[in-house]
Amino acid sequence: MYGLPEIYRAEIKKASLVASPGCYPTSILLPVLPLLRAGLIKPTGIIADSLSGVSGAGRKAELDYLFVECNESARPYGVPKHRHLSEIEQELALAAGEPVTIQFTPHLIR
Repeated sequence: MYGLPEIYRAEIKKASLVASPGCYPTSILLPVLPLLRAGLIKPTGIIADSLSGVSGAGRKAELDYLFVECNESARPYGVPKHRHLSEIEQELALAAGEPVTIQFTPHLIR
C-alpha cells in the first residue's frame, strides 16, 4: 500500500505493508491529485520544479553535497530521472485515469 495518509487513509488502516512516500512525492501529490481528480487541470504539461536543502538529497558523502560546495547556490540534480519520478507518475496516473508524464526537476538549494 502506498502510504500517503491524506489520500489512502482507509486503505492504510487495513494494510499489512505500507510504503512511505518521500518528501518530493508528498509535496507534488498533495496539491496535484485533487486537481486531476476534479478535472481542473490536464494530465499533460505538468511541471514540478522542486527545491530542497542538502538534507533532502540524502546522506551521501560526496563532494557535490558538502556544505562548502552548495552554500548560497541552487543546482538541479537527479535529472532526467530522479528516483522518486516513477512513484509520482504512478499516483498521478491513477488520479487521472490515464498515463501521466511530468517534468520533474529537483534542485539542491542553500
